[in-house]
Amino acid sequence: MTLADAIARVRYLLDEPTAKMWSDAEITAWLDEGQKAMCEKRGIEEIWTEELTAATTVTLPTDFMSIYKVDVEEVTPDFLTFDNALRFTEAQTGTLTVLGTRAPDTLTTSQDFQLPNSFVDGAIYYACWAANQKDENYAEGGYYQGLFRDKRVAWENSRKYTPVRFAAKWL
Repeated sequence: MTLADAIARVRYLLDEPTAKMWSDAEITAWLDEGQKAMCEKRGIEEIWTEELTAATTVTLPTDFMSIYKVDVEEVTPDFLTFDNALRFTEAQTGTLTVLGTRAPDTLTTSQDFQLPNSFVDGAIYYACWAANQKDENYAEGGYYQGLFRDKRVAWENSRKYTPVRFAAKWL
């Protein structure tokens, strides 16, 4: 879903087709906060790869959140994570593959949501909750807060890409 589509959806739910009470900038900020709130416990799945030559330390992306699995040439080396880096107990050479999660990017007009479309509603409900809080409409805000929480729990419990004994697959 694009940012423009999400803003239109928020405006529809708030019954404000054109900006009067809430600016597009405010709604965009709330949508961005909502996507990040959706990803607090479970980030966006990602696979990082890098070619290593006698490496003992590999810097992870700054938006890294968690690791499911680390392989070098399909062998799991002994490693520690510290200060956004993998530190191997022995030098590693070959293709490093890291299965993990990262934080979502900041929403912009050129950056779409990174949540699957079926979970973008969580960010939309978050924006509606924030807008109603600003308007001091706490009853309706509480309704959207509940919808947001339900969608976030559904995202956290949905299928994840994780390695199993024989192959990596979606569970």
